[in-house]
Amino acid sequence: MGYAAKYLQEVAELLVHVDAEEVEAARRFLLQASKDGGQIFVIGNGGSAATAAHFTCDLYKRCGFRARSLTASMPLFSALGNDLGYEHVFAWQVAKEMGPQDCLVAISASGNSPNILEALSKAKDVGGKTLGLVGFDGGKLIQMVDRRIWVRSDFIEQVEDAHGVICHLLACYLRESDQ
Repeated sequence: MGYAAKYLQEVAELLVHVDAEEVEAARRFLLQASKDGGQIFVIGNGGSAATAAHFTCDLYKRCGFRARSLTASMPLFSALGNDLGYEHVFAWQVAKEMGPQDCLVAISASGNSPNILEALSKAKDVGGKTLGLVGFDGGKLIQMVDRRIWVRSDFIEQVEDAHGVICHLLACYLRESDQ
């Protein structure tokens, strides 16, 4: 089997093993936050930041949710990193913007990024809801979130691929849900 076929087969197998009940629970969770008048905040680092921005776009445009990516403003992100430290770039925004009716979606392959974990902690402090998309062994993130979707792989690119598919799945499913 060639490299391309093997890679695609491995990603397909990862997706087959994603827990459909976790996806269903995440859909209900996000839908309830929207029905309660909440806003959905989405965060991630690196490739997960791109997934966060893409998911936010789909939630906002295709699903009609109030959604915002906390990775979207590079001037704000870099100013917070410079002035407060990189580990605080999301938590500061969460503290300023998030309330108890809102939901923070944290996308992280490792589940151990300090800035993601600090943001989740701050979301809990303000009474917000949390959803994590995680890979690897789940890291610390898996114990910090209210709901999670876990892609069980240590291959970062394939975890990120699966997270992208899951975000599209959620957006399509939410669009079809009664809102």
